[in-house]
Amino acid sequence: MIKGSARFRNLLLLLIVVWVGNACNPANESPLTPTTAETYPVDKSLREYYEDLGGADLLGPAISPIFEHDNQQCQYLVSALMCYNPLATGVERFALAPLGLDLDVHDDPQAMVADSDEPFVDGYFIYQDFYKIYQQLNGPVNVGKPLTRVRYNYDQQRVEQYFEK
Repeated sequence: MIKGSARFRNLLLLLIVVWVGNACNPANESPLTPTTAETYPVDKSLREYYEDLGGADLLGPAISPIFEHDNQQCQYLVSALMCYNPLATGVERFALAPLGLDLDVHDDPQAMVADSDEPFVDGYFIYQDFYKIYQQLNGPVNVGKPLTRVRYNYDQQRVEQYFEK
């Protein structure tokens, strides 16, 4: 994360919140799109990875041009920061940046309840609607571990849960 940049940190927080809101969106509605941000084409170096993850339907449009960050080529989407590492090989070339870890948001893990139907990963129950997307995105690889319990955001009138990426 760029040190001393409040704008960068606020953008990261916005992306996490929008991603969670996007994950809560019923399937019959269009995905959340930025209303004040300009959209950009997804860079050709990231396009195949973007489409493999679900494209605009799941991740939303690109809201920044491609830029260099930690020796990688990165681009912000409504729901994530997608990066390409030209020095890596194989599947390690592409990743979603660990925005949840960069924001240092977390809850203490909880004990598993024996009679619960909810998915339980690394000390956290994952909200059922989020778990479908977690599996679709190959959760441990592309989303990372859960960082918080399920929360209800009264101001935004939605369910939220934070993950590493």
